[in-house]
Amino acid sequence: MPKKTKSGRIPKPKRRPANIYTGQDSFLAKMQISVEDLNHFREIVDDSILNELDTTEDFKGQDEDDLKRHLAEVERMWTNASKYDGAWPILDYTKYWFAESRKSLRKRRLRRHDRYWVPTRMRSTAAAIHVRDGRTRHQPEVQLARQTRSASSTLSTPPATPRKPPVPVKPHPSDVSRPTREHQMPESGHTNIPFAPVLRFLRSLNPSLEHLAPRFREAGIKDAQRLRAVAGWETRRQWLAEVVELDAFEAELLRVALDEVERGTGYL
Repeated sequence: MPKKTKSGRIPKPKRRPANIYTGQDSFLAKMQISVEDLNHFREIVDDSILNELDTTEDFKGQDEDDLKRHLAEVERMWTNASKYDGAWPILDYTKYWFAESRKSLRKRRLRRHDRYWVPTRMRSTAAAIHVRDGRTRHQPEVQLARQTRSASSTLSTPPATPRKPPVPVKPHPSDVSRPTREHQMPESGHTNIPFAPVLRFLRSLNPSLEHLAPRFREAGIKDAQRLRAVAGWETRRQWLAEVVELDAFEAELLRVALDEVERGTGYL
């Protein structure tokens, strides 16, 4: 455990913590904090990142004024900031957040490439349009892309038709369940941040889907009330897959969890 400075504050570690909860090189260990207080700290920082910073860029691509405003806002809201030399956990966690976000984005791009890649010969054949006289003309790729975007854009508006009242269903052993981990978010958080319940919901899944938080926020799912509304939509799976850009595993994991939210038994 690192010694405190002369001022009694916890000093900044030589290296940024490598993960959130596990081992001596974690934020939990370096900050010398309880799991509940660490989760509360993360809620504050996450919400400020989503409000103040550009989540489409990496950390180095952030506007300097936006970053200063973010750091100052978190330091103002986080009551334990004065316990740390230079309030170092705020900046270190912000860097960690962006590093993990970029990792997740790269993995998603690789999965999307694998999913949609088609051999060149098949692409040229698919793009060819046979006309009645036997000649073949090729539809420009730009036009194909425009048609694809046009088709998907029809899903950008949330459906207004609510789902029918659900029929009570007994839990099945094969259902995807959420773990009782030591770092699971507490049921009653001591924060008034509207997006915090959505973050807790995403983190409670096994595995966690908190990397989807920026896209949930951008899609308008910014508080518990809206998340419950989405849970009640008949076409929610298709809407989430298109707007939030889920892969097949994420879509199924969310389907099970949102079914539980709709029945009133979910973690929210």
